[in-house]
Amino acid sequence: LPQAELLLAFSPIKDYVITRHFGGQFYPEASEMLSRFLSRISSSRARKIIAISEAVRNILIELKEIKAIEKIKVIPYGFNASKYTQNVKSKKQEASNILTIGSLARLSSEKDIPTLVKGFQLLRMKIITDRYQVKIFGEGICRKEIQSLINDLELGKHVHLMGRTMHPAEELSRFDI
Repeated sequence: LPQAELLLAFSPIKDYVITRHFGGQFYPEASEMLSRFLSRISSSRARKIIAISEAVRNILIELKEIKAIEKIKVIPYGFNASKYTQNVKSKKQEASNILTIGSLARLSSEKDIPTLVKGFQLLRMKIITDRYQVKIFGEGICRKEIQSLINDLELGKHVHLMGRTMHPAEELSRFDI
């Protein structure tokens, strides 16, 4: 967390690692210059900065939030998919011929949900059918932008912003893709 990183930067602790889960500004409510300044202070004494994806690493570099980019190490998030697909057989037996393309993520720039929406539009142009839908679970600062894109592309009947879910494993098991 940014507050903890700043405390560490001024603490007597000399050997620590920080993680960045979000590739945006360190302090989003501040100007880019202030955010960059605070981020660089908080990361200056860290031995390593772990980014959870290449996208987060690239955004940190692009925004110049980390001065010593050689300190950034990417360790991707991941999960055991078999845990989330256990119920697929029983789900497939439900009476539905609609294939669901799904996403469960924070709605922020590094997740690039607009590419999913645009890709779905291309699919619909090639295969004109109502057999496919997209369900996007999550909340975040890009929600309005994504909703506008869905509206602009006239995909409202097929692409649904579902909001947060308290049952991620259950929702993931319902996705076909």
